[in-house]
Amino acid sequence: MRQNEQSVTFVLVKQKRKWWDSLSVDSAFDKFLRPDIDSWLDEDDSEYEDAEDGALITWDEQATVSDGEDVDDSHPRFRMWQWLKQAEKSDSDRPVSEVFDAIDGCSSSKCEDMPKVRSEFKAAARTVCLTSYWLTQTKMLHYLARMDAVLREDNSLREQLMDPCYFDELAAALVQHAYQLQDIETARSQVTIIQQDEQTFMEIPPSLCRPYNVLKELYNTVKDEGKMKLAYSLQLLLKHENPDGLMAKLHEVTDRVPCCNSAKKQAFNMLFTHAFRCQERSHQIAETDSVRFMRTGGGLASDELAALDHVRGCFADFLDDHKERAFVTAFVEPSRLYFYTIGDHMSFELVGQHGINWYLVLIHAGLGMTLPFLPDYNDTFEVGVADFWLGLDPEVWDAFADPSRFGVDFHGRPAFKGIEFGGGRFVRDPSLSSEFPSGVQTKYPRNVAYVISDEKSTRCAAVRRGFTLYLERFAHFFARDFLVKKAFETMNSETKPEHAGFRKALSILYASFKRESEGIVTEATVEDFCYRDEYFTELDIANTEKLFAWLGFVKGPKDAETCPICCELKLDVEVLEHWEAAGDISSHRMCAECSRAYG
Repeated sequence: MRQNEQSVTFVLVKQKRKWWDSLSVDSAFDKFLRPDIDSWLDEDDSEYEDAEDGALITWDEQATVSDGEDVDDSHPRFRMWQWLKQAEKSDSDRPVSEVFDAIDGCSSSKCEDMPKVRSEFKAAARTVCLTSYWLTQTKMLHYLARMDAVLREDNSLREQLMDPCYFDELAAALVQHAYQLQDIETARSQVTIIQQDEQTFMEIPPSLCRPYNVLKELYNTVKDEGKMKLAYSLQLLLKHENPDGLMAKLHEVTDRVPCCNSAKKQAFNMLFTHAFRCQERSHQIAETDSVRFMRTGGGLASDELAALDHVRGCFADFLDDHKERAFVTAFVEPSRLYFYTIGDHMSFELVGQHGINWYLVLIHAGLGMTLPFLPDYNDTFEVGVADFWLGLDPEVWDAFADPSRFGVDFHGRPAFKGIEFGGGRFVRDPSLSSEFPSGVQTKYPRNVAYVISDEKSTRCAAVRRGFTLYLERFAHFFARDFLVKKAFETMNSETKPEHAGFRKALSILYASFKRESEGIVTEATVEDFCYRDEYFTELDIANTEKLFAWLGFVKGPKDAETCPICCELKLDVEVLEHWEAAGDISSHRMCAECSRAYG
């Protein structure tokens, strides 16, 4: 048991991994409650019976089912689907998101200016070697910008994509193509199988096991800009994706859309990104300089421009993968390990659906970094999130920091093989579910961003200090030694089709790099410059970093300077933050170690 000023947390460890319909065999007790943390309510309190304003919502309250033609609510867990819909209606006044959001809306699909990095996160920000452009860049944002350009140029296309009847035709045609069906009507009634067993928390209506109905529900949920982007995505998929790929993607979408708004946003982002990737891979795409360069192997008048375009494309593809793996390694898998070993099955399953929104907002607001999947700032289900680094033993980080297991789930790491569900191994505090950081329940991910942005509140500063370890461990995977090595070796191997031609393109750019160095760089080839040995097995991180800095991928090497406090040469000497700066403060400098020592 754990107690603080606002709540008392009880942790129950089950003897068997099995779903419980309630905590008591007494049917008089409600099966599910959402408490109001602002006040304690006794069972005989009149407020206990009042469900207005979202104070309390019970499983027994009936939600309105939009498509009830064949709803089978005999399964007891179907009530949870009804409760979820009721809960979302009670919280319908959701503010505009800080990032692109197809459901809650966003003022722009472009990246906003970099947020100011708070002093608590300066060490993490210094560790990240990416330039500000690549810090915020993802392929999804690039696709959104391309989509905006297409819609600006073609008003007739905008009108077509906004037509609900046209989307209805697209959705039916997509399902027909995916399942290779004979007619449209069969496509509208086609069912996909969703795994729902005793481990499943929510039984969804059978009508929402139909891909056509699911696409229609997603279309009706998103806002105007989202409707156009969704319809355009279906156009691209119908044109460029094969039936097997479509069937697999529709199954993923059908597994998400019937759930909460957060899952719907994930489904939308997944469909949108996949559609543009299919277009890029298609042979029908209009040739760019990069594509022509790959086909001819050079020989163009604009060889260097084409080579630069291709190398940047390779790095963009690599960086999306790297950001995702870093997020998985620093947040998702340690969090899942924590819930797995304390025996919290619901939180374990919902890390990827809800918990990640708190973690993504922390990265976006704390470091200004955008990841390939955008957060739901308005997620209402504070489950699957915890102060897991505080709850896990310190040696757990060593297992996740292993570069040879980068991006691997925790079951694939030797330290955690054979770990039992609910066994309690590697745990020092099992009571931190829904607390991020410890002792704090922010209710919405957007409140994490608020805490980070409030520079005047001392309470917010205290909460930010609880986030410091998370950002520093995430930033570890973007440090100079880690990122530069991973990036060069991954792209230079050309194992992904998207990286084909990287070596040829880089060799052309190296000639320009060597010429601009004015005699400092003397190696004949890029391989000689980037490797220390003749067998090309030992990468020269310093030289490769210089080349990447010239390409604009990473910040250039910083010269060491003397810290005025400790009088030692340091690479992280910076001007101190001032409450209200006046006059010349350039000499008010301190290294990171001294800054931590003197607060």
